[in-house]
Amino acid sequence: LKRAGFVLKEEFDFTKADGMDYFLVFRAAK
Repeated sequence: LKRAGFVLKEEFDFTKADGMDYFLVFRAAK
């Protein structure tokens, strides 16, 4: 999950709108 979190972090920086959704999903999965 650490590696996936790193990728999600990059996505979050790239696009906050979509990044927010991915971040929430990541926290839910964690």
